[in-house]
Amino acid sequence: MDTVNDDSGILKLNQRIKGPFNRCLLNEFYIDCKNDKRLLKYFSEEVINECLLAYKEWLISKLYPDLYKQNDNFIVIEKKQLLSDLNSFIRSKYSSIRECFQVPQKYYPALSKVNLQKLKNEIDNGELDRSSIRKKAVEYGVTYYTMRNAIVNVLGYQFGTQDCLNRLRLAYEISDVMKLYLLKKLMLIDDDHTLIYIDESNFDSHKRQRKRWYHRAKKAIPLDYGRVKSVNLIVAITNSEMVHYHQTYFKNNSASFIVYLKFLKKKVKNHKKLMEEWTNKKITLIMDNASIHKTKLVKEFIKGSGFNVLFLAPYHPDHNNAEFCFMMLKRMFYRKSFHGR
Repeated sequence: MDTVNDDSGILKLNQRIKGPFNRCLLNEFYIDCKNDKRLLKYFSEEVINECLLAYKEWLISKLYPDLYKQNDNFIVIEKKQLLSDLNSFIRSKYSSIRECFQVPQKYYPALSKVNLQKLKNEIDNGELDRSSIRKKAVEYGVTYYTMRNAIVNVLGYQFGTQDCLNRLRLAYEISDVMKLYLLKKLMLIDDDHTLIYIDESNFDSHKRQRKRWYHRAKKAIPLDYGRVKSVNLIVAITNSEMVHYHQTYFKNNSASFIVYLKFLKKKVKNHKKLMEEWTNKKITLIMDNASIHKTKLVKEFIKGSGFNVLFLAPYHPDHNNAEFCFMMLKRMFYRKSFHGR
């Protein structure tokens, strides 16, 4: 499969999707991959995978232009074998150790004292936390850094918090919807659309940071200011800047969301770069599947607003860039409620 990679950087995904009816479906301004059964019917998995693979190759060629050269309309990868050999060496450095759980004593005299199979079972069963690494090092007669090397580098574990996701995220129907969402998003990027991510979140005084650095001479006691009204925040961001935000003490509904979209439209009109793209109808709003986003009033307003709309696949909030904005804001917000006395 040859990949289109002209000087303008346009991928020409529309030419790869066979059938004018298919292209017409994805060219609509209001795309709801979850509820539009036509999309799942007329787009095969092979077509979507081919387009996603083409975009991946094009993206790599842009990120690493020194590894590519143009030759007879085909992309020839230089040093590809060297890179693959290097990557395979890095991946297989400890692969034999992970498979047989035996460390050669000749090359790793300290690491060979650790029973990797037993250590792996303890980690999988949740018997080992961060503070137990030093205890395990004393148990096996090795240093702390040797034990940490066995856990992190040899066995491939890392310590951190894990956010729970809905199990329906892995459903087969949701995976098809997610592929359609990615395909539509690639077509928008191909057509030089500006993507504006919109999301809502709630801030209240109940959640407080429990751990932080504080001076030993002071007692770290969180001060309770009583229950305050929760604040609802709506943001609209691009990949580079905040376009518009609005905060309120009331719950969001379709009427308040339409008001927010009206102010967003004014902000876009007053923005030099976004104004030009809005007149060319090349601004797409990406939102989740909240009920206030899909009412008839909102849909009618969007028809005459000049915006395109693309809804996220269900149970995939991590594909909304506004979520990362809320992550940093909440981290700073809840950190402020921790005071030492």
